[in-house]
Amino acid sequence: MKKLSFAIIFFLLFSYQTGVCAEQYDSQDAFSISSGSLSFSVDPIAPRNVDNAQWTITLENDINFQKKDHVTVSDLSGTNQGWKFTVDFTNFTNITPIEDPTVADAELYVYVDVEDWLSLKMVDDSEGLSELKPEGATLNPASSKGTAISSENYVANNSIIDSGLMELLKIEPGFGAGVFDFYLMYDINVSAWLPDGTTIKSTGQSGSFPNANPVIVANDVQKYQIFAGTYQTTITYNISGNPMI
Repeated sequence: MKKLSFAIIFFLLFSYQTGVCAEQYDSQDAFSISSGSLSFSVDPIAPRNVDNAQWTITLENDINFQKKDHVTVSDLSGTNQGWKFTVDFTNFTNITPIEDPTVADAELYVYVDVEDWLSLKMVDDSEGLSELKPEGATLNPASSKGTAISSENYVANNSIIDSGLMELLKIEPGFGAGVFDFYLMYDINVSAWLPDGTTIKSTGQSGSFPNANPVIVANDVQKYQIFAGTYQTTITYNISGNPMI
């Protein structure tokens, strides 16, 4: 009797275990999450408005114009792959006519290398104290919308060495999700003399300038005073993801 009773108990336990497994075979539920956007916005802040700034040429003083852009990056992509913020610079050129003084009905176009007049500092705060650079300040998120990024997890480049595309800030994969603010502080330094390497090109076919058209300024040979006019550089920003592979 004891053996029979034991066998029945064993069978019931085995049957119970099998019933639990049978109830789970079709109880699967799933949901999907769509990615948000990786985007940025720029709020120009100009202590001295470059667009409307004026300077009268003197031989005693150079002039410094300042421009500040407040950049907000929002990474809601759901990839956690980091991001790259880039800028494209053009060289400075005159956007108002400059008469060629050596030939009638001709105009001059002056091209100044962007790095000769423009310099850049990238900071985490509006006062310009916390600079983003190698072994520099921490890039903090806006409010609590992300995790602070130390300098070992980003690559910052503040050196303008040529026109064209430049990678300003690269956030390593695993960081950068959320909303981040930083500031780009520009200095435009101009003197009465055109810098070495400036190109002066005439539309005329005769005259002093066209005889060496274009003229490439070399100050140890011939100095050229800056031509009166309005000069412009175009600054274009872009953002993209930074995948590891």
